[in-house]
Amino acid sequence: MRRLPPAFLTLPPPGDRALPALVRKVRLLGVRALLTTPGVPFAGRLRRELEADGPGTLDRVGAADVLPRLLCLAAGIAREEALDGLETLYDSPSPSFAVGAGAHLAAADTFPMAHLEAHPDKDGNALDLGGRSPEDWVDALRSALGIVAAALPEWDVGIRPHVVGRWVPVGCDDREHRSASYREAPGLAYLTLHPDPLTMAEAVLHEAQHSALNLLSWFDPLLDDADDVLVTSPVRPDPRPLRGVLLAAHAFVPVAAMHLRLAEAEHGAASGDRFAVRRAEVLRSNEDALAILEARAHPTSAGRRVLRDLRGLQDAVVAATPEAA
Repeated sequence: MRRLPPAFLTLPPPGDRALPALVRKVRLLGVRALLTTPGVPFAGRLRRELEADGPGTLDRVGAADVLPRLLCLAAGIAREEALDGLETLYDSPSPSFAVGAGAHLAAADTFPMAHLEAHPDKDGNALDLGGRSPEDWVDALRSALGIVAAALPEWDVGIRPHVVGRWVPVGCDDREHRSASYREAPGLAYLTLHPDPLTMAEAVLHEAQHSALNLLSWFDPLLDDADDVLVTSPVRPDPRPLRGVLLAAHAFVPVAAMHLRLAEAEHGAASGDRFAVRRAEVLRSNEDALAILEARAHPTSAGRRVLRDLRGLQDAVVAATPEAA
């Protein structure tokens, strides 16, 4: 398998602990938000449990039903919705179907902000199996995660266990694929079902990448640019802030790396003309995104690290792709 350069929060080197540390820090941030929110009876109980079993309690706090609500409190949004039924969800998670490797398909969604939508071509993220069975969804997600693992074992070991938690089904579409995630809900992602295994693999990879960068954003701003400065997006029809372009690059540079490894391994997902077209499209949009960021963004020290590693990985993939020359 071709060696690729390590990349922060993308293809971490063996033994890298940056992402587990971020996961722990964001859980502690959620705990602090709950303990400092006035009038919550649950706070006293949580404090006692932390003293008795800190690691176990933090694991429960990190559950997909709990942590997003605590981060809403930390962000000062949706307070009443976040607290509604929180203790019950802490004790009894909402139903889901096991996908494997720590991932689950949601059978119910308790995130209070799922109705909010930033994409111009979507209208919220209501849970919807699209007429397919849970088993169909689970099989598709397992196949997608298996494709990513086969191509990017570094990602499968260093990123997936810490950010791939719960997938919420939001319908089926044979023509276009849609997915979404929220800064307040790392490890929780919304996606449609698509018949192409490669499309699903791209979706799970890019949404998990969003989760990783969203975790970092709670502690280290990545850009010093205001969100009201909009640029043309290489991947979306609407103008985006530079932060959105960085999210796109961080999501799709590893997709290009996955394409490279799949092609070199002659994986079944890499067959046909459509794969070649898609591969070239992703490489071009990645280059456009990085060029925009390099020309216009004002990264912080953390942002410079992310951009440096994305550029290194992108350049390595382009150099190994004869069609890109």
